[in-house]
Amino acid sequence: MVLEPSNISAYHTIRLYELWFEQSFFDGKLSIRGGQMALDEEFVCSDYAALFVSGTCGWPAFLSATVPSGGLAYPVAGIGVRVKVTPIEPFDISAAVAEGDVGDVPPGLNRHGTDFTWSEKEGVFVIVELACRLNQEKDAKGLVGTYKLGGWYHSGAFDHLRRDSNGLSLEDDGTLSGVASSGIARTCRSNGGIYFNIDQVVFREKEGTDEGLGLYVRVAPWMCDACNTMDFYAAGGLTYKGLFPTRDDDTIGVAVNYCRVSDSLRDAQRDANAIIALGGTPNNLQEGPIPDYELSLEVTYQLTLAPCWTLQPVFQYYFHPGGSTAHENAVVAGLRTTISS
Repeated sequence: MVLEPSNISAYHTIRLYELWFEQSFFDGKLSIRGGQMALDEEFVCSDYAALFVSGTCGWPAFLSATVPSGGLAYPVAGIGVRVKVTPIEPFDISAAVAEGDVGDVPPGLNRHGTDFTWSEKEGVFVIVELACRLNQEKDAKGLVGTYKLGGWYHSGAFDHLRRDSNGLSLEDDGTLSGVASSGIARTCRSNGGIYFNIDQVVFREKEGTDEGLGLYVRVAPWMCDACNTMDFYAAGGLTYKGLFPTRDDDTIGVAVNYCRVSDSLRDAQRDANAIIALGGTPNNLQEGPIPDYELSLEVTYQLTLAPCWTLQPVFQYYFHPGGSTAHENAVVAGLRTTISS
């Protein structure tokens, strides 16, 4: 479990990213997209979180750490179909069915993004999202807000993080139960979870502009504990555009991201510690503190130097990297510049 410091990091390769076709019907109230696509452009995305550099502020860690190869998100897209319907304003419903494993670059399963096969053994990834978009119609006067409720499901097989095929601890060398673990993890037949996301303008300086204070909140309150490294995720942030009188196009922001280590991983470490205390040797883990959580704080300021050029200093602080006090807290500082046409 890692909260990535950067949302643009990728492997050294040349690859095809997206290649899809989209058709709209009924004056845009229904659209269907199919082909090789990335789901992070439409699902679980947040306008205000997009300011931040941390990887989880884009495609969140509760998906990148639980879906094989991280899911259909930058820098790896995959084969799928997305349907979006707007039954009545201000609501829309989006759903996608996609391949279950896009193939990570190492060990090179789909290094150049041109392998369009979809094997049965990789399973199916499904995500559904209901969005309510407030005050976004033409001439709306209220504060803009977007509220999303979603869920995802993966049909593939996942290894239990603590139990073997006989129900014993995977760490047990025979010390705890008198019988050594088979070393073969119990199989979880599927995986999934739910989430909600809020983008809300809190304060607007002037009518008709985007200057002011906005916030986002993103929570995944439930994930399968048995096969996921985390079972709870929460994140949030504040951004202010035009805080300083002469810098109307600059944006400052602060964000916090939190992942709680799942009980299965915590119990596996407890098993290992107990085995060592009794004189045994755990099969996988060494003696160490019980993992608890990983938390990151990011502060950033995006300067608009020209209509096509921004400069963005970033400061990040990581508490319990990897979800354990066995690692020292970490600091990441950097500078990002963006030039667009």
